[in-house]
Amino acid sequence: MAATAYGPYSPATVVSDSTAGDVSWTNPDRAVSSNNSYATCVLTAGQTSRYLRASNFGAAVPTNGNVVGFKVEIEKAQTAGTGVLTDSQLFVVRRGVILSVAGNSAPAAVAWPGSDAYSTYGGDGNTWGVPLLAKECNAWDFGIVFRVLATGGTGGTASVDHIRVTFYVDEGYVSAPRVINICLPVSTISI
Repeated sequence: MAATAYGPYSPATVVSDSTAGDVSWTNPDRAVSSNNSYATCVLTAGQTSRYLRASNFGAAVPTNGNVVGFKVEIEKAQTAGTGVLTDSQLFVVRRGVILSVAGNSAPAAVAWPGSDAYSTYGGDGNTWGVPLLAKECNAWDFGIVFRVLATGGTGGTASVDHIRVTFYVDEGYVSAPRVINICLPVSTISI
């Protein structure tokens, strides 16, 4: 049975997170919807952005199913500069904690497009090495963080228009084991 997709959901909160990186994002809250109004980060060669952190997706994943995957889509573009921008890191945030130990989900050395386009990470069957409960996906503190790296030339301007997530759920209900009360006749013992 194929998993059911829930979403895409857009974040209510997007911030520049100083946990890692060199340069903060300007207007990070503009990445909550696809409206050609951008969160931007101007980088020189060798710099990485701070994390762009998206959370509070308002997801409504049914709690009686298993989360078997999720995908993140980031609408982005390199809008200035002669260098190359690539994804540096992309991590899941669960219960407000960045799960960098689960592994970096950013593809290596894929250049950002020159015009708005969605890049897709993960998908059905891919939990990014993180077991997720539906209630965690539905929580306000579930999210993602990612950073951008500038190499060569004069660097570049990273522009993010929108971030969204979709969850994949196996809704095949697995019932709890049944306890069967078997009453056997009791023999009488004579002494």
